[in-house]
This record gives sequence, C-alpha cells and structure tokens, in this order.
Amino acid sequence: MLYFIDIPQLMSYQDSLRPWVIYQLLPNCQRLTVDRFRRRSEADNYLRVLKRLQPHAEYTIAFEMEEDLETDQNPSDELSLEAKLEQNGNNSQMKIH
Repeated sequence: MLYFIDIPQLMSYQDSLRPWVIYQLLPNCQRLTVDRFRRRSEADNYLRVLKRLQPHAEYTIAFEMEEDLETDQNPSDELSLEAKLEQNGNNSQMKIH
C-alpha cells in the first residue's frame, strides 16, 4: 500500500533528494522512519528484505514531497484569532469550557 503524506514542516535538502520513505507502523497510530530512498524500486527491494527479517512487523512505503512555499498563502493574509475577534467586535464572546 502506498501513502502520499503531506508533511507540514520543511524537509532538509538531503531528505528532499530521497522522497521515498519506509515507515514501520507502531501501535497508537505512531510510525518509525526506517530509511529514505531516491527511487521507488530501491524502497521496494529494501521492504522485501525487512519483511523477511521481521515478518510480524508492519511496514509501509510513502512518497513525501516538500510543500511548495511559493504556492502557499502569504502568512500575513491569514488573520490571527485575536484579529478576527477584534474585527467582529466584542459583541460575541468566546467561552471555553
């Protein structure tokens, strides 16, 4: 199974050169990065070896792309929660329970 994972943080240059990632799936929706690869075929071959060595472990391959920072919205375009409240006036008060 192949997953495309949107990674919000910036990838290092070295990581961006190797977008194919093998994750070991752990309990409680956690994952462990096993290794990164430049080509899908390399990741597939390594995954076959891992499954032979640890047949009961669960692994998956993902393709991670760095977000294109130029297509993202300008952070100044987004209003903070405080600014939105100020725009709406103090008529509506938020209650947090």
